[in-house]
Amino acid sequence: APDGAGRLVLSLSTELPVANPDELERQRGIRRLVRRTAGTVSLGSVPSPAGGAPVAAVVAAWASCLAEDWDGQLGPQLRDAADSFRWGEPAAAAVASSN
Repeated sequence: APDGAGRLVLSLSTELPVANPDELERQRGIRRLVRRTAGTVSLGSVPSPAGGAPVAAVVAAWASCLAEDWDGQLGPQLRDAADSFRWGEPAAAAVASSN
């Protein structure tokens, strides 16, 4: 979903293949592996390789982990890390705008 600041903020869940669900359940107590991902995408610009005018670029930052870790302590931290990404802003301005 757009965030009003020219960025696209996304959240994904991806089921990962498991060779032996019975063994996974024996070892970890789960039969499926799901990766949760949070990210932000911005339209920005980068210097031209030829040294001319900057060229448009889609710039993304994301963070992900397994769902059981996401639902524990990592999810909010990873979501905040991905959301804090601001292309083209000095670090102090990015921190100030996220607060």
